[in-house]
Amino acid sequence: MNELIQTFQNNDGQTVVSGRDLHRFLKVGKDFSTWFKDMVAYGFAEGTDFSPISGKSSGGRPRIEYAMTIDMAKEVSMIQRTEVGKMARQYFIDMEKQAKALPMSMEDMMINQLQEQKKIKSDVNMLKDNMRITSANQFTLQSYGRKQVVSILGGKKSAAYQHFSAKAFSQLWRDFKQAFSIPRYSDLPQAKFDDGLEFIENWLPDTELRMSIQRLNRNNIFQAIN
Repeated sequence: MNELIQTFQNNDGQTVVSGRDLHRFLKVGKDFSTWFKDMVAYGFAEGTDFSPISGKSSGGRPRIEYAMTIDMAKEVSMIQRTEVGKMARQYFIDMEKQAKALPMSMEDMMINQLQEQKKIKSDVNMLKDNMRITSANQFTLQSYGRKQVVSILGGKKSAAYQHFSAKAFSQLWRDFKQAFSIPRYSDLPQAKFDDGLEFIENWLPDTELRMSIQRLNRNNIFQAIN
């Protein structure tokens, strides 16, 4: 395929077109800077559809050039509504078809494979972030919660357990939901399950309830001795 309009590879390995070369080929009746600004006004974005590059200058500071993606070059060619514009657009379409028909080099195959692996890893991480704990995990959280509350209250036979167990369990799961910003403990993300267990193991009721538990258990022991 004869090179009607010169293309080159940017630093990311993407095939791009010099905006000035395309402007010259399209035989536009405006200077390049004015024409390019007019084209950008159609909704093209810097960094996505085109990028500034340093160009050669006959003297003084280097002039600014623009590297356009093939997609932008196709649309810009179509916008001209001229026979030359149609020719340019068809040239870019044919160039893309030819590139797709060519067998991939070993390097390209490795790059594609790495990109696919990155995408799979990203999808797996996103899935992990969105997954909620299983029923078995919920049962484990409940077991840890019961063990912690019973220990804090002084055992199931303690006076504090008889009087304050409901309040202590309520505080535990309230604090748990607030700590992980979830409406129900069963909504805990799977990725934070170990953090949830650690939270329960280190949890303590508020100061008022702790003092009430200690006071009641102490009085109960004193009465038993007497």
